[in-house]
Amino acid sequence: MSMTGMSPEAPAPMPGMDMDSSTTSTMPHMGTNGQFYYLFEELFVGSVGQMAGACVFTVAFAAALTVASRRLKRIARADGGKDEEGGPGVLVEIAAAFAFGADSFFHYVLMLLAMTFNIYILLSIAGGGALGHFVNLRLGRRERSTEADGANIAGEPSACH
Repeated sequence: MSMTGMSPEAPAPMPGMDMDSSTTSTMPHMGTNGQFYYLFEELFVGSVGQMAGACVFTVAFAAALTVASRRLKRIARADGGKDEEGGPGVLVEIAAAFAFGADSFFHYVLMLLAMTFNIYILLSIAGGGALGHFVNLRLGRRERSTEADGANIAGEPSACH
């Protein structure tokens, strides 16, 4: 039984399309042999040392962003500083808006790094996020223990502090 009888013929390519081109990537940010632009044209990663530096920076950036994001989201909730009507004051709302914008901006930069489609950069982002989450857990534990040290069992401040 022939294979041509099992499925219809593929449609002809559109006029002007070159179907004989090679299958290599034509993405402008990618070079050959794993070389790529790291966010900007001036930051071309073309050697093993540059790749190591890009990965170290990506881990540090992702970790710092994970830690900072938790604090920025706390500010963006606009919980503090009440005005005369009991709602957040205008300065608190402005700070919340800037915190939200900064958090979004840094996450989009991280997304652009992921869009290099470089596996080492992707692993660095994941590793940095995990490191930042670990730091957040440690800082959260420290904050909770500090709060617990300042109060007695009834929840009132102790006399010695």
